[in-house]
Amino acid sequence: MNILITFLTAKVNTFGGVEKSIFSLIDGLKKTNNNVYVYTSQNGDHLDNFYYSQYLNCNFDCVESEIDNNIRKLYENNGKKINDELDNIILKNKIDYILIIDQLWGIIPSINFENIYNVKIGILYHMTYQMDLIYKTLNMNFDNYFAVSDEVKEIIIKETKTTRNIDILPNCFVEDEFNEFNNNERKYIFCNCRLAEGKGIENLLITYKKVAEKYPDLKLYLCGGKFHFGKQGKILNFINNFLEDNNFLKDNVVMLDNLDWSEIPKYIKDSKLVVLPTKYESFGIAALESIACCKPLITMSVGNLPSLVKNSGILLDYGDNINLYNSIVDLIEDSKLRNDLIKNCKIVRKEYTSVNVARNLLGFIER
Repeated sequence: MNILITFLTAKVNTFGGVEKSIFSLIDGLKKTNNNVYVYTSQNGDHLDNFYYSQYLNCNFDCVESEIDNNIRKLYENNGKKINDELDNIILKNKIDYILIIDQLWGIIPSINFENIYNVKIGILYHMTYQMDLIYKTLNMNFDNYFAVSDEVKEIIIKETKTTRNIDILPNCFVEDEFNEFNNNERKYIFCNCRLAEGKGIENLLITYKKVAEKYPDLKLYLCGGKFHFGKQGKILNFINNFLEDNNFLKDNVVMLDNLDWSEIPKYIKDSKLVVLPTKYESFGIAALESIACCKPLITMSVGNLPSLVKNSGILLDYGDNINLYNSIVDLIEDSKLRNDLIKNCKIVRKEYTSVNVARNLLGFIER
């Protein structure tokens, strides 16, 4: 099958969950003997079978609140030209199926794409904001509608009252990149999510102070660096002020520089455990990465995380710092608990391999 994926900024190593999920799905589709093409902006990486629009040159050098509006204006000003580019790609490569990634970033729903070639089309929702565009896509009579999780599906149905069938097509990981549990772990806790509001970093630091008093050699690694999305100013100020007030932690809290996504598996595998104290996740790809590495995980019982993690990690109420501390201590000292979680990870991870998810997609298309 010849499959075209449309997404605005398809960069291989961008530190973003949606971007990573695209390339993982591409991996699975290729391994199941499909030809995959990608239509993206000039911001994308230059790879084989990637088509880079002459009219999509995203500018993220603005305040975060303006990014989406800038993208919409880009589509409005270049809709006809983008249509022509897509027509040429479809004809040249005899495309059988188009998968749109999200209602804004997937390009096609935003330019009133007219499917004059009777190509099958599906859209995969990762996010539930821009509800006006979601309404629009639900009225475009695509062949398939997918949500990345039951959480996203339920919000869309509740907000739009749609009667359309929405299937679940979760994020996935490439097995080659995530080898199993590494026994040569180093003494640090890893939080493999962006520093942004809503990720619970404040709670983690407050709890870690108490952990460090008990285990002074156990460090905390945080993903520093700048990202296009997620407000960082407030949390960075909190971290700096917290370390000033608790000077003995300055050498213990390690702020990693900008990371490529390909570096994340190694940091997970080398860690003692992963902690994700997030306030909400529509899917939770950071948690999936920990499960893929068969690494003991502590996260919050919010959003899609309970459905994803199941019994492969410890789930806590958001902001419950007392139980967060106790759970960290338990995972350090209780080898049976660690081993039980590792065994459960090996079971859960199978559902989310790139090949399995790609096969599910092909099954939905054929149906």
